[in-house]
Amino acid sequence: MHRFLRFAVLICWLSAGLCAPFARADEPTLGAGSRIDLLPVGSTAYRQVQVRSVNARTIVITYAGGMASIHLRDLSPEWQTRFHYDPTAEAAADQADRNAPPPVLQHAKPPGKKAASTFDTLLQSFGHPATVQPEVDLRPKFFELELGVKNQGHRPSCAVFAIVSALEFQNALLTGKVEKFSEEYLIWATRKTVQRLPAPGGAQAGAGEEEQDEGFALSEVVSALRAYGIPLQASMPNTFGKRIESISDPPPAVVQEARSHERVYIHEVPGRDGATRLNNIVQALNAGLPVPVGVNWPASRVFNGYLSTQKGAPDQGHAITLVGYKSPTGRIEDAYFIFKNSWGPTWGQGGYGTVTYGYLSNYLHEAVVLEVLGG
Repeated sequence: MHRFLRFAVLICWLSAGLCAPFARADEPTLGAGSRIDLLPVGSTAYRQVQVRSVNARTIVITYAGGMASIHLRDLSPEWQTRFHYDPTAEAAADQADRNAPPPVLQHAKPPGKKAASTFDTLLQSFGHPATVQPEVDLRPKFFELELGVKNQGHRPSCAVFAIVSALEFQNALLTGKVEKFSEEYLIWATRKTVQRLPAPGGAQAGAGEEEQDEGFALSEVVSALRAYGIPLQASMPNTFGKRIESISDPPPAVVQEARSHERVYIHEVPGRDGATRLNNIVQALNAGLPVPVGVNWPASRVFNGYLSTQKGAPDQGHAITLVGYKSPTGRIEDAYFIFKNSWGPTWGQGGYGTVTYGYLSNYLHEAVVLEVLGG
């Protein structure tokens, strides 16, 4: 658990598009795949933009500071023209969504190209009303893959465990191989990236002095994963008895192994408010993707693993991995979300917990999805 001072997610560009030219002001037509040096939207300027999808209402972009879903109606007239904005088509799309929600996305299967295509489909679904299922639960697949709940111990490393949990799951589905990755290495790499130890002061609710946990932000872990990669856990086993500052530098061969693994790209789940982000989180869960999130955590211990009416402490944050949801009424507002924690299998319900839509609406800080590509 840690204090979230700032939640910003590093978005890494797909290597296939790095050399593509940026759009010029005199180029009239833009669409998926276009790159734009500067895209003004009201008082906000998005730089180093890549357009991921375009529909009648919105564009989804990745940019230097993250990912965003932008309404075409919010663009200036000249940019609306370049994206072929038509208010009539927008109204028709709104009506179509009200009458027939978009189909449920199916989970990606290996090999890698199909997984990437499914991920692009997910990006295009962001901003559309989600189809709320009675139940989406990835836990049986986690159990089948033997990707059990881990325990971060007394280390301030919840963000590392949340990212690795999603990575192991998606890597197994992509490659057909179950591989356990080294949180130890990623903690070391995050320290190298941010050049500091986690600050003391925050504490897992009810914990003693030795359990204080004000660790790295998800954005810092993402930066380290992109910069240093990650090896198998067998190459650098977790040593929970050591403090973070006592973790030894890995041998060069382990660093080389870490850099040789598949490429991983991290995308922030877009949304200007909690309701929009939760709608997009449901889209990701429908697609079979676990979602690491950062939330404010209650000041008192949550032994039963159920977050509902508690108040999240403003100075206490925690990273968890959402792995499903249930909605008895079919309304997103009545849903409760299932999450995988990193406090061992004796916490909550076998190491898992549940959190209501209302709690997440109030205390969700960030949410990311991983795009894992082989080769």
